[in-house]
Amino acid sequence: MNNYTEDYYFMMRDGSPKYPILRYDKSESTIKFYSDKHIPIEEPVELYFDEPIPKKTYGDYHPLPAHVVSKRIKEAMETFPLKGVQFIPAIIYDDNDKPHHDYFITRL
Repeated sequence: MNNYTEDYYFMMRDGSPKYPILRYDKSESTIKFYSDKHIPIEEPVELYFDEPIPKKTYGDYHPLPAHVVSKRIKEAMETFPLKGVQFIPAIIYDDNDKPHHDYFITRL
């Protein structure tokens, strides 16, 4: 197909144990990410490693109930005419509480 608006893309984790699984902060509600309307977010959403914690290997994609993508994937996605996609800034804190910026929760 040459018309990208007719193509479909699917993101999924490769199942490798070397990439960390993420979780929301305990105070963060996941319910707000399931609205069909634009969600105003003033501060980046805080995400944390979940068990089991592998060696500190970051990927461009991490699953959550929503997709978490790196800035590189976000910029690639933005080259397509996407309707209704919202990129919510996120910070991933590793097991030493070191923040890693340039990640986004995608609302498709």
